[in-house]
Formats: sequence, structure tokens, C-alpha cells
Amino acid sequence: MQAEPPRLPGADMLADMRRLPLGTARGFLAFLRDEHSHFFLLSAVVGLCAGGVALGVRWVSESITHLVYGSGNDLLDAVRTASPWLRLFVPAAGGVIAGLIVQYTMRGGSGGGGMAGIMEAVTLRRGLVSVRRALVTAFASVISMATGGSVGREGPIVQLSSALGSRLGRFFELTDQRLRVLVAAGAGAGIAAAYNTPIAGTLFVLEVVAGSFSTDLIGPTVVAAVVATVLVRVVVWEGPIYDVPEFILRTPQELIAYALLGLATGLASVIFIGALRAGERGFSQLDMPRWARAGTGGLLVGVLALWLPEVTGNGYETLVDILNERIGLATLVLLLGAKILATTFSVTSGSPGGVFTPTLFIGAAVGGSLGGAIHHFFPDTTASVASYALVGMGALIAATTHAPMTATVLVAELTGDYVVVLPLLLACGIAATVTHRVDSVYTHELRRRGISWEGSLEQRIVHSTRARDLMRTDVPLLKATTPFEEVVRLFTTTRVPTLYVGDEQGNLTGAIELHAVKNILAVQELSNLLIAEDLAEPARSVPADASLAAVNEKLWFIDTGEVAVVEDGPGSRFLGVVTRRDLLGFLDREILRRNLLLGEVRWRDGVESGTDPVELPEGYRLQSVRVPPVLVGQSLAQAEIRSRHGLNVIVVERIDTNGKKDYHAPQPDYILSKSDSLLVVGATDDVETFAKLK
Repeated sequence: MQAEPPRLPGADMLADMRRLPLGTARGFLAFLRDEHSHFFLLSAVVGLCAGGVALGVRWVSESITHLVYGSGNDLLDAVRTASPWLRLFVPAAGGVIAGLIVQYTMRGGSGGGGMAGIMEAVTLRRGLVSVRRALVTAFASVISMATGGSVGREGPIVQLSSALGSRLGRFFELTDQRLRVLVAAGAGAGIAAAYNTPIAGTLFVLEVVAGSFSTDLIGPTVVAAVVATVLVRVVVWEGPIYDVPEFILRTPQELIAYALLGLATGLASVIFIGALRAGERGFSQLDMPRWARAGTGGLLVGVLALWLPEVTGNGYETLVDILNERIGLATLVLLLGAKILATTFSVTSGSPGGVFTPTLFIGAAVGGSLGGAIHHFFPDTTASVASYALVGMGALIAATTHAPMTATVLVAELTGDYVVVLPLLLACGIAATVTHRVDSVYTHELRRRGISWEGSLEQRIVHSTRARDLMRTDVPLLKATTPFEEVVRLFTTTRVPTLYVGDEQGNLTGAIELHAVKNILAVQELSNLLIAEDLAEPARSVPADASLAAVNEKLWFIDTGEVAVVEDGPGSRFLGVVTRRDLLGFLDREILRRNLLLGEVRWRDGVESGTDPVELPEGYRLQSVRVPPVLVGQSLAQAEIRSRHGLNVIVVERIDTNGKKDYHAPQPDYILSKSDSLLVVGATDDVETFAKLK
């Protein structure tokens, strides 16, 4: 009897798949091939990265704390058992080291942008976040926190998670829109992993990072947040990170007390944000390098820690004590003021780090202090201190971030108690209303950079993009003595509607419009006597720093369809022009997300680099496309891309083993590899068909 041949591994699974209904099998295979499915898989990978980052930051932080203090189960325990000299100087040393790392490893000593930088990347910088800068900032932040600096752990987690999302998206050459979504998903997954709160992590992205409840954001962010949370729960937490007593709302009338708490946290938020701004001004006026300022801030935290060690670190351990009513009312009031000072000293002196967890601490102290006083006078009709501390946490987050929904869901997830939602939502809404005219802790930093964050996402893009970002620089500036004949020649040989006149220093002195020249052409006697200065009228211009909203207002009153751009500040040095077409092309690309009307060409000639917008015919697209697998190994001549697919190859981009990009002219004998991308131009349908070739 002949023996059966051995079964191949996976044969049973293949057999089972064959028995599936034909429609089900085809649907599954279509799911695997679909580009949207690939993007959701990338979102899951970002979630894994965020969970790994959260676990890594936690481990590194605890290791550094144990190394520098030598004892203690956590930071607070270590500081309490340390000698006064360690309490005083370890935070100072941590500040010095963090300041040195940032100052000497990044250009200009920048801190890498923090949460404000991520918000800017998602809305304005096409999702570009540097992994190197994020790593440096994260490491410096962990050192500051682990040695006693009053900063939050969520800062490095969110920034590094977003940077990894950006790096992953660029590696797979995603579109700008999807790259932005992946960065936002990294931020949401970072918050979810840091606090074990997947829903709040998603809402944080929608309310704070992007400021938009776009459906494009929700799906990928949910996937990343869930994956990150699952990973952290498997390793660290199985339930809420704060173990607190059950929340009790004794009577409906007690909502009045929670409304008062909303007002109190709103006022506390104004004081806290005011302290942060005062700290920025104070430390910026110190004539010393960043590392010395950061060390000074750490030393001031050390001074506070001599009497109140609870102000050190992100405050997690003390927050648990507050929520479990293990701290007296008098001490709680002292901790409220001391934590505001400690956080101000750490954050504004130059030590990078988040303020989210310190804000939870301060909010709990506000709520506990007010709740303790209310409960003292109305013990039978009001809940305990813990309930008010819990609501205070969320209310202060809502006030400082202008995100009441995120704050409400965050506290509910942190505690696992749904009963808290009603008074929490009331207090968060009131607190956010009190501070709606005050910049949040994140938008204040953006405003310092000249970025407007009011209104919808589209309005923020228009108000934050500057004339210099859109202007054409290849516009000649005529001398005042230019003859009339030369002016006529320029108008008749080019398509420009306006010529600009300047002095010897390059300052704009006037503009010549085409209709002014047409009136003089018939008078031969005048044409022989006139020069450019005689023809010029006062030019309407905008400074280079003007927003596109201001540019649009100026263009409305100019019939020629373009406005001159001059240098900011004293003088009016001519820089270029912004045309109405450039503005419409920008709106098409950034607001409508179509990128069909204009392509951007970046010149790399070794002498001067820049960008110029190139107008494409209607129905055509300029796009970078990865070489289809079917063409790998063929030469450009053999591929016959133009004759078979109707596309013209402009540039070949190759990425070497070190990740460096090289650009090649499309020579016929160039052999295509799987790491190449082709910049092609052609009809939109042809480009999309070519990009889907297998």
C-alpha cells in the first residue's frame, strides 16, 4: 500500500480557505491588497511603537531614579529617604544634564517643539517630525523627571511616538495627508499608553492636536490607541492606573458645589498659565547658557523639596495619596502652591518635559482643598475630599488645554468610574469657558512662533501660512532709469501684468502696470523721453510675514492679480510677488487636499536651491510613484513608460542602504530597482493606474 505524501505546513489552513464561500475568500484577499488596509496596519504598528516607548520611558526613568538616589520603591519614596543634600542638588544636577543634552546635540539648543511642535506638524508641516530631535528631547526629559524635576512622563512618550509615526510614514512614502494622520495617531497612542486611556487618547488628538473631528483621523487613531493600550496593559496595568474610592454624588444639589469647583479650577488655570509665562520671561532674562538656567530651575525645585518632597517628579504617587485622602487639608493647600512653583521652575528654565501629569496633580489639590472646605461646613450633603479632587483633576486639564471632552473621558477612564461623568462634565465645561479667552498651555507656545490657532483647521492653515512661503522670487526689479523701450519689451515678451521698480539698495519704490504703458504707446514724442521712474505708481505690498488671509485681502483690491512682498521691519526691500493663482493653488492643495492644479519643483543645482510652483494642465498630476514590481530590473527604455502608460518620467529617486536619497536624470539605460521612485507627470487616471501596477 502506497504511503501518503507528507502534508505541507499550512496545508490544512489552505484547505479551510478553499472551503470558504467564494465571496468571503475574495473579500479577504481584497482586504489584504487594499491600500486602506495597509494604512490601518501601519496605524497598528504606530500603536505598538507607542506602547513600547511608554514601557521604555517608564523603565529608564525608574532605573535612573534608583541609580541617583540609591534607595526607595519610587521617586517620592527615594526623595523622602534621601539626605537633605541629595534632595537639594540631585534635581539641580538633573537640570544641568538635561540642559547640556539639548543645548549641545540640537541646533540652537531647541527643545524639539514638544506638544506644540506636534500640533504644528499635523496641521502645517506636512507631518514632518524628526526622530533624532525627539530622542534627544525625550532622553533629556526623562533625566529631568527621574532626578526630581516637576515634569510629566507623557511629554517624551507622545513626542517620540509621533516622531516614529512620521518616520514610518516617510519610509513607506505616504502622501502628506496620510503622514499627518500617522503623526496624530502616534500622539493619541502615546497619551493612551501613558495613562491607559484609549478613548481619551483619541479625543486628545481630535480636540487638541488637530482641533478637528475629521473622519480621516478617527479610525487610524483609534487603532493605534487600542494597540498601544493593550500592549501596556499586558505588561504593566490590568485596570485603571489610579485606585480610588467609589465616587458618590450624594444629592442633585451637590452639583452646585461642583459648578463652584469649575469656576475655581478656571481661576487656578489662569494663575498656573500666568506663572508659566512669568517663569519664561524671568529665565530668558538670565544671562547664562541653557544648561545653567535648567540647573537653576532644578536647584529651586530642590529647595522646595527640602520641606515638601511631594513636589518632585510628575507627582503620580502624591496624586494617589490625595485621591485616597491620606493628605491633610493644610498640607494640601501648601502643595497646591508649591507644585505650581516647582512645575514653573522645571518647565520654563530649560528642562524639556510634559505638564499634563503635573496639571492633574494641581487640579486634584484645587479640588481637594475646596472640597475639604465644603465638606467641613456641609458634611451630610456633600461627598468626601476624594470626589472633589477627582473632578478637580479633569477640570484643570479642561481649563489648561481647552479640551473639556478629553478631560471628562480621561478622568472617567483613569478611575474606571462612570458615575463621576455628570459632575465632571459640568465642572470641565465651566472651567474651559472661564479660560476660553486665555491661550492654552500649548497654543501659547504656537503663538510665540507666530502661528495662529483660532477657528477651524482650514482657518488655522490660512492664518499661519506666510507670504514668504508662497512668493515667487524670480521677479526682476527694474532700475529707476530703465528706458521706456525696455519696459515695453519686457511687457511684450513676457506674460507679467506688472513690473516693479526699485532703488540701488533693492527697496521697492513703485510698480508699472500694463494699462499705463498702453496709453503712452500712441504718443511717440513721450515714449522717447520717459523712464521707468516716470511710469511707476506707488506699489501695494505686503510684508513677508503677512498671513495668507492678509494677502488675500490685499489681492481683492488689485486687478492685476499679484501683490509685491517686501522685507519685514524698516525699509521695503523687494523679495518677490504672490499671485492669485499661487494662492488658489495652495488652497487647492492644503485645504481641498487635491494637489491637482500645482506641482512643486525643487531645484538642486549646487548653487542656489529653492522651490517654484509649476502650473499643470487641467486633469494632469505631478506625483512620485514607487517603481512597480513588474518593472524592477528593466531599463527605462525597456519599461516604455511613456508609450505604454502615457507618462513622462522627470526624475528617478533612489534610496541607498544608508537611507540617503540620490536623484538621477531619466537616462534610457538606467536600470530600475525596487528602492526607486519615479517622479512622473501625466493624466490623473494614468498616474493612478500606473501606481497600482503589481
